[in-house]
Amino acid sequence: MTELKCRKRVLRRLGYCTAADVIELKGRVACELSSGDELLLTEMIFNGLFNALDVTQTAALLSCFVCDEKSNEMPKLSEALSGPLKQMQDLARRIAKVSVEAKLELEEDEYVEKFKPYMMDLVAAWCRGSSFGDICKMTDLFEGTLNVSSSFVHVILIPFFCTQQN
Repeated sequence: MTELKCRKRVLRRLGYCTAADVIELKGRVACELSSGDELLLTEMIFNGLFNALDVTQTAALLSCFVCDEKSNEMPKLSEALSGPLKQMQDLARRIAKVSVEAKLELEEDEYVEKFKPYMMDLVAAWCRGSSFGDICKMTDLFEGTLNVSSSFVHVILIPFFCTQQN
């Protein structure tokens, strides 16, 4: 029961519901998102992070939600990708701080690092029409990981764009 109270406190502090537990617009949007981290995706939407991004940048940024493996090499991201990544990490850090303040057991750095940028440049290349073979040469990640992760990016993109249109 204590964890439930803490989670409700987080939702109230982030503006997902009122003090009387009435769901606000942010809460309704979060409920519609079924893939990825609903709180972070909702914060990204309501903070306008996607407004200035093109489709390539959006898909690349959303790949952080599906990449489970750690690469041996950090991607060399352009400013067009590193800027949105930093904004996303700042929002994740804010969610983590609010969660810790609400007495939820959460390690801030661990939470932020769970959104891995190792596929961002690969997804951007894919969006620009690079072949799968060329993309495989860009990374040390296994081909199967790339294939499965690209399917998950697609799963996130569909409800995300539907939510953006409503």
